[in-house]
Amino acid sequence: MAKLLPRLEAYEYEEKIADSLSKINDFNEYHYTVVESDLQWLPVGDRSEGKDISALREKIMTLVKEEGLTSSTSRAAMTKFDHKLGLSLLEWLDITPSIAADIGMWAYLNIILVPDLIKIRWTIKGKINSERFYGNTRNYLGSLWWGAYLASDEQLYNHLSADEFVGWFERTSIRGYPNYINIFIHFFRAKIKEYKQLNPTDTYRDLIKEINRRLAFINYFALSSENFENIVAESFAKILDKQN
Repeated sequence: MAKLLPRLEAYEYEEKIADSLSKINDFNEYHYTVVESDLQWLPVGDRSEGKDISALREKIMTLVKEEGLTSSTSRAAMTKFDHKLGLSLLEWLDITPSIAADIGMWAYLNIILVPDLIKIRWTIKGKINSERFYGNTRNYLGSLWWGAYLASDEQLYNHLSADEFVGWFERTSIRGYPNYINIFIHFFRAKIKEYKQLNPTDTYRDLIKEINRRLAFINYFALSSENFENIVAESFAKILDKQN
C-alpha cells in the first residue's frame, strides 16, 4: 500500500530547491547521495530502497547524456527528449495512478534526485519556475509519467506537441482516464483541418471548457469511449455555433 504524504508548505519546498540548486556546480554537475531521511517522501516498498533510487537517477542522467540534452537544445529536440523520458519513466517506475497522484513523491524526485536535469530543461531567462519541481500538474517528472500513461497510443504520444498535452492535462477534469486524450486529440486535429478558419489555440481551450461543463453533470467514472466521443462532438458543435 502506498504511503501518501501531505504536501509541504511552499516555503519548505523552496528551501529544498535552493539547497539542491546550490549543490550544482558551474558544469551542471550534481553529486547525489541517498539519505535515508529523504526516502520518507516515497511510497513504501522496494522502490524506496536507496540502491533503487540511485539506479533511477543513473538511468535518467544516462538518457540525458545519450540524447545530448543541454540548455541550448532546441524546443523541438527538448519535446522529443520529454517523450522518451516519459515512456522510460513509465517502464522504470512500478507505480499506479494512485501513487502517481502523490505530489510529495514527484517533488522528491525533481528537487532531490534530478535538480540538475530540471535546471537544464527549465531555466528560462535565468530563472526556473518552482512549479516544475512541485506543482500539481507542472512538476516535470510527474507530468511526463502522466503523459505517457494517459496517451496509451505510443505513436500518438510521440507526436503529441507540448502545448497539446499541457492544455489537456492542466485544464481537463478527466485527465486520469486513459484513452480519452487519444479520442480528444484525434477529433480536434481532424476538425482543425476541416474548419481552417478556426484559431487552434482558442478552439482547443474552448472545447476543453465545454467538455468539462458537460461532464460536471455526468458520472464519468462509468463513461464509455462511445459516449465520450458523442460528448466531444456535441461540445464542438456548440462552440462552433457560438463562433458563427
